[in-house]
Amino acid sequence: ERGVDTGPIILKKNIPLKNNDTVASLEARYLPEMVRLMLSGVRLVREGNLQVIAQEKYAGKQYFSLHQRMKIIAETKLKHLSKSNKCN
Repeated sequence: ERGVDTGPIILKKNIPLKNNDTVASLEARYLPEMVRLMLSGVRLVREGNLQVIAQEKYAGKQYFSLHQRMKIIAETKLKHLSKSNKCN
Protein backbone atom coordinates (compact mmCIF):
# COMPACT_ATOMS: atom_id res chain seq x y z
CA GLU A 1 0.00 0.00 0.00
CA ARG A 2 1.34 3.43 -0.88
CA GLY A 3 -0.85 5.67 1.30
CA VAL A 4 -1.36 6.25 4.98
CA ASP A 5 -4.32 4.29 6.37
CA THR A 6 -5.42 3.26 2.90
CA GLY A 7 -5.31 -0.50 3.41
CA PRO A 8 -8.25 -2.75 4.19
CA ILE A 9 -10.41 -1.99 7.22
CA ILE A 10 -10.15 -4.77 9.76
CA LEU A 11 -12.60 -3.54 12.40
CA LYS A 12 -14.33 -0.27 13.10
CA LYS A 13 -16.70 1.25 15.60
CA ASN A 14 -18.40 4.63 15.53
CA ILE A 15 -17.86 6.77 18.60
CA PRO A 16 -20.68 9.29 18.99
CA LEU A 17 -19.81 12.95 19.42
CA LYS A 18 -21.57 14.87 22.17
CA ASN A 19 -22.25 18.60 22.13
CA ASN A 20 -20.01 19.22 25.14
CA ASP A 21 -17.16 16.94 24.04
CA THR A 22 -13.59 17.99 24.54
CA VAL A 23 -10.48 16.28 23.24
CA ALA A 24 -10.05 14.70 26.68
CA SER A 25 -13.63 13.43 26.94
CA LEU A 26 -13.52 12.03 23.42
CA GLU A 27 -10.20 10.31 24.11
CA ALA A 28 -11.66 8.83 27.30
CA ARG A 29 -14.35 7.15 25.18
CA TYR A 30 -12.41 6.13 22.09
CA LEU A 31 -9.12 4.89 23.58
CA PRO A 32 -10.69 1.94 25.49
CA GLU A 33 -12.68 1.03 22.35
CA MET A 34 -9.53 1.22 20.25
CA VAL A 35 -7.78 -1.22 22.57
CA ARG A 36 -10.78 -3.59 22.52
CA LEU A 37 -10.87 -3.51 18.73
CA MET A 38 -7.12 -4.17 18.44
CA LEU A 39 -7.41 -7.17 20.76
CA SER A 40 -10.42 -8.45 18.80
CA GLY A 41 -8.44 -8.07 15.58
CA VAL A 42 -5.54 -10.09 16.99
CA ARG A 43 -7.97 -12.82 18.08
CA LEU A 44 -9.58 -12.92 14.64
CA VAL A 45 -6.17 -13.27 12.95
CA ARG A 46 -5.08 -15.96 15.42
CA GLU A 47 -8.30 -17.92 14.88
CA GLY A 48 -8.16 -17.51 11.09
CA ASN A 49 -11.50 -15.68 11.02
CA LEU A 50 -10.34 -12.27 9.83
CA GLN A 51 -12.57 -10.68 7.20
CA VAL A 52 -11.55 -7.28 5.90
CA ILE A 53 -13.49 -4.47 4.26
CA ALA A 54 -11.73 -3.02 1.22
CA GLN A 55 -11.50 0.75 1.08
CA GLU A 56 -12.19 2.67 -2.07
CA LYS A 57 -9.00 3.90 -3.67
CA TYR A 58 -7.89 7.17 -2.04
CA ALA A 59 -10.57 6.91 0.67
CA GLY A 60 -8.08 6.30 3.49
CA LYS A 61 -7.77 8.94 6.16
CA GLN A 62 -4.61 10.14 7.77
CA TYR A 63 -4.26 10.46 11.53
CA PHE A 64 -2.37 13.69 10.97
CA SER A 65 -3.36 16.38 8.55
CA LEU A 66 -1.80 19.80 8.41
CA HIS A 67 -4.45 22.52 8.26
CA GLN A 68 -4.06 24.74 5.19
CA ARG A 69 -3.38 27.89 7.24
CA MET A 70 -0.76 26.07 9.29
CA LYS A 71 0.82 24.80 6.07
CA ILE A 72 1.06 28.37 4.74
CA ILE A 73 2.62 29.58 8.01
CA ALA A 74 5.12 26.69 8.01
CA GLU A 75 6.05 27.26 4.37
CA THR A 76 6.54 30.99 5.02
CA LYS A 77 8.79 30.29 8.01
CA LEU A 78 10.78 27.72 6.04
CA LYS A 79 11.31 30.19 3.18
CA HIS A 80 12.45 32.81 5.67
CA LEU A 81 14.87 30.35 7.28
CA SER A 82 16.17 29.31 3.90
CA LYS A 83 16.83 32.92 2.87
CA SER A 84 18.56 33.74 6.17
CA ASN A 85 20.76 30.62 5.92
CA LYS A 86 21.86 31.63 2.40
CA CYS A 87 23.06 34.96 3.77
CA ASN A 88 25.28 33.26 6.38
